[in-house]
Amino acid sequence: MSAKVVQNSRPTKRSAMPALSDEGQAALDAYATALRTTTDASAITVRNYLSDLRQFIAWAEAAWEAGHEETIPFTPAGLSTPLLTRYRSYLQHTRHLTPATINRALVSLKRYSAWLLSEGLLTRDPVAPVKLIPSAKTGAALTARGLGYLVAKYAALAQVADLSPHDLRHRFGYRMAAHVPLHRLAQIMGHDSLDTTLLYIRGTARDLQNEVEKIAWE
Repeated sequence: MSAKVVQNSRPTKRSAMPALSDEGQAALDAYATALRTTTDASAITVRNYLSDLRQFIAWAEAAWEAGHEETIPFTPAGLSTPLLTRYRSYLQHTRHLTPATINRALVSLKRYSAWLLSEGLLTRDPVAPVKLIPSAKTGAALTARGLGYLVAKYAALAQVADLSPHDLRHRFGYRMAAHVPLHRLAQIMGHDSLDTTLLYIRGTARDLQNEVEKIAWE
């Protein structure tokens, strides 16, 4: 019965520290040496980086082995954007990890890729196009009515009368028109037509009144 317990404990240990090919282990060891000798990262940070990289290498070798009779070892040259995208999907949809955990793994791989680039082991960064997983929203979306309430609340505190979300949007567009090209402003404001954006390069009624008053007093 004790022998059965020992046998059942081994797979758990292997899943925590997955076995790698000689080439995969060599790649991991090279990075471990670099982290411990050329960075001031804490021991915990280094351990996390190496754990994330080990998990990725083990997954990559298992993925490459599928459909082949022999293991295809991991090398830095095998790092690619499609492979990393598949790994992100695996962590998200197969292992169902949290966005924070997935993003930590991706950041660890970004650090590894940056080191490979600095060592001349890669000519381009395959991790750069891979986006992090957005965190889930913790509250309900702000409605137009809710936005109006907030604007009215803080306008009252600031003793500003007759201020609406539309006024703020119009003022923002007018101010931005003085600093960015028209087509950029259209993108920022979400306009489908430049004719709508042209409204923001014209002065508001208050601005025009101010200019008239300046001329009157000169």
